[in-house]
Amino acid sequence: PLSLLLSAFGAGLDAAIAMERIIGTGLACGSGLVVVTVLWPTRSGEALPAVLARALRAAADDLDAVIGVAAGTVPRSRMSEVHRTAVVDMDEAARVSQARMSESIETFAPPDALAALEATAMKLVRDIGTLGARVPLEGVAIPGIERAQQAMDVALRNVAEALDAGTPPPRLAHVPACLDGAHEAVSRLESAGAVPRGLASSVDMLDVIAHDIERLGDEAAAWSAQAAGRKAPWWQRMAPRPAPTTLQ
Repeated sequence: PLSLLLSAFGAGLDAAIAMERIIGTGLACGSGLVVVTVLWPTRSGEALPAVLARALRAAADDLDAVIGVAAGTVPRSRMSEVHRTAVVDMDEAARVSQARMSESIETFAPPDALAALEATAMKLVRDIGTLGARVPLEGVAIPGIERAQQAMDVALRNVAEALDAGTPPPRLAHVPACLDGAHEAVSRLESAGAVPRGLASSVDMLDVIAHDIERLGDEAAAWSAQAAGRKAPWWQRMAPRPAPTTLQ
């Protein structure tokens, strides 16, 4: 707009010059609007859900490998390899998330459910890595681990599928409940003073991971609702939002 306005600099201001400046300013603003809304890259925001879904599948593989090492059925080298893949996929999600923030000012409007989901997914990968570091070299038998592994694996992959599809994930059962048997077994062994090395810490970390997965399900559902709301007409998006409710 400045260069167009300065084209008539020093010529005074009459109706013709004022109209020229108004038209020039309008053309410049319209061109800028077209560039920002059409030509400016905004692909990262659209790509992030699929990138996060891939990272969550890698995290599910990582968790399966760690539990396999704990049970003595998977070599430790395999666990390290799978965990490296999960970390690389989460780093890619973080890179896409940063690009998304630079491409769209709407990302900064709180609450951003997709950013919250990315932060929880990153925490999940870190927690799985912590569990892998605590698993003893010789492995430790965790009571009921097969049931817990299946429940967490299914829940995590359901969240990934929902992100790919852009739909809310299936209603998750209370994921940490799958470890009730393991916690009860640890309590009995602690009472008898015969807890195997690494068992209590492994079960505690699995409990943290189960809560991470449950939170991911809640955040994926919130993101789906938020994404649907952004597709609504502008007058519906401008309407006051109802007060949030807490599910019991």
